[in-house]
Amino acid sequence: GISSLNDIRGVRETGAAGVILGRSLYEGKLSLEQALRL
Repeated sequence: GISSLNDIRGVRETGAAGVILGRSLYEGKLSLEQALRL
């Protein structure tokens, strides 16, 4: 799953259209603002 900004960066490099951040946002591991800045 996605639990850090580095995870999002890694998925982005694969060409994926998006990621699901629900649990990471709920648990406070990421903020939506941080994720959207990538």
